[in-house]
Amino acid sequence: MTSSQISSIISYISVFFAPVLLPLIVLIAGDDFSRSHARRALISHLIPALMFLGLSFWVYLSDGVFMYSFLFWLLFSSIAFIQIVIMIYNVIWAVQVAKVVPQA
Repeated sequence: MTSSQISSIISYISVFFAPVLLPLIVLIAGDDFSRSHARRALISHLIPALMFLGLSFWVYLSDGVFMYSFLFWLLFSSIAFIQIVIMIYNVIWAVQVAKVVPQA
């Protein structure tokens, strides 16, 4: 397993411990192989984060009244479901990258 594969795998798995930070570092400092995977991982980490920030801003603008509505809980559970799906997606891609045979 090459260092490019390891950095790509870490970019995907970082969804569990440092979602945006590690893919961003690999995107800046990595080679072409790891950059392409870091870009994909960063986008998949940003999607639920931006959705959660949007929902938080909406709650802030409504002075917390929105938190007690059905729509809030529907959106919150949808974001949680999307986050779980993206976590599974990242684990699958990490395994796919680990299976790639390095070319000599």
